[in-house]
Amino acid sequence: MLVITEIRKRRYASGLLWQSLSHPRELRAEAAELARKLNMNLMVLRKDLGLAQAGFASSREGGQPGLLSLGALVAGVIATRGVAVDGTRQPASSWLAALRLDEQRWAYLAVREESFLPSGDFAGTRDEVLDRLHADYALGGWNAVIGDASLAEQGFHNFEAVTLADVLPRHAAPRWWSGISAELRPVQRKSQRALAVACLALVGVAVGGTVWWQQRQATQARLSLDQARLAADERRSRDQKQPRPPWPDKPMPREMARACAQLLEVVAPGGWKLDEYRCFPNQATHQWSRGQSMVSYLLEQRPDAIVDLNGETASRTQAIAASAGLNEELMDSRRLLPPLVGRFQRLGLRLEVKAPSAPGPAAPALPGLKQFTPEPPSWRVFPFSLRAGGLPLAEIASALSQPGVRLEKLLYRDGDWFVEGVAYAK
Repeated sequence: MLVITEIRKRRYASGLLWQSLSHPRELRAEAAELARKLNMNLMVLRKDLGLAQAGFASSREGGQPGLLSLGALVAGVIATRGVAVDGTRQPASSWLAALRLDEQRWAYLAVREESFLPSGDFAGTRDEVLDRLHADYALGGWNAVIGDASLAEQGFHNFEAVTLADVLPRHAAPRWWSGISAELRPVQRKSQRALAVACLALVGVAVGGTVWWQQRQATQARLSLDQARLAADERRSRDQKQPRPPWPDKPMPREMARACAQLLEVVAPGGWKLDEYRCFPNQATHQWSRGQSMVSYLLEQRPDAIVDLNGETASRTQAIAASAGLNEELMDSRRLLPPLVGRFQRLGLRLEVKAPSAPGPAAPALPGLKQFTPEPPSWRVFPFSLRAGGLPLAEIASALSQPGVRLEKLLYRDGDWFVEGVAYAK
């Protein structure tokens, strides 16, 4: 969610969605295509040390052209001046920041290898920001943590106490920061001026009486229109053949973990023992066993529980409220999976990733009918599983928060979480 803060008569936006760009000569075109897929109409482009990213926002959330991206500005400052380590300034490619915006709101930034994490630009309450900070910090590999001086006692290594005044420009300060791209701009450039110029040109041609030019322009216009129609028909045909991507309809890992953990009842009602808790994107189920308790005790506290005929086990299923995810640009599997596996290895955990299954043979066509073979999807599906090993579910979800990664099933048993999901990748 976009959060706008006014500081010294300038307005800053937090909460942009960041995506990496891979075509150096066509950054704006690539970013505009991503914005279309994400249904965003504002963006800012940033380039640091050869890496390029686009931050996206929407006017539906209050975004406006001309707003300054707080994250882009702070990242540019850190890239320029570095961070304070043992009394000297050193470059930092991976860092976390928790900055106080006002009495109620804080800003959180997470940059890994010079690039914002997809959800690494966030604003919320102090508790929300600290929860995110501790979850990402536990992943390791950070050069430094910067933030409000009140965080110094939390034990972060290479911590530098800063305020917004330290990382934002002042009117009278030297403009060493002016090269940082931080201003939100419309994704689609205004075409009214170009249209007006074209109309004036046509009027001038008509006044000049250049009939040949008019005829030539009309012919070219008809050809362009025909080509546009053909291209539109090809796109529609391609879209109809290409299956609908499944990941935008599934909740993001953090959202799935939050919704599932919210319904978990570790202490069983009526003295019954919790055998397991299963959570899917649409519903969650508790499974209990009676032990030394009785059915009446359970039904007194959970009237909607379903008790088996033998009276020894019972279950309760609830719908969960997890919002759908985003239509992110998928990563290449070689860029997504090995770093993800390595991240959990550093935590002492094993992320088991299975190879995608090959598509089955097409069904034979009926006699006299043309064989129809649907176009294969442009993505592959990599199932994975993981045992949390006592690590909090929120930290597991943070580590899995990568483009195209979704959780399919969460199982809680004997005090530990078992995670199953899929990674969509190119």
